[in-house]
Amino acid sequence: MADGEELLNAAEFIKDRLYFAILRHKPKNSANTHYFSVDDELVYENFYADFGPLNMAMLYRYCCKLNKKIKISSIFGSLLYFIMDNHLASKDTQRLLCC
Repeated sequence: MADGEELLNAAEFIKDRLYFAILRHKPKNSANTHYFSVDDELVYENFYADFGPLNMAMLYRYCCKLNKKIKISSIFGSLLYFIMDNHLASKDTQRLLCC
């Protein structure tokens, strides 16, 4: 389970619905909380030695996924946490996705 302090430091993007958190490991979902990540799904394909951002197709895929998750979480009244691993180098790109 996620450390309580880690979740307290989560950034709120939509009041009482969507949060962004950097965690050491992915917690298990519960009846009122759902965690999701795109760490393994949306991988940046660099053009030499650059580091991002993601291309428009990946951004579109992320937006569709987020929209679907927000709709489902509003139906069930659950909190939604967009999370990422603590050790990844793409933290800025992941934060921008949530904006």
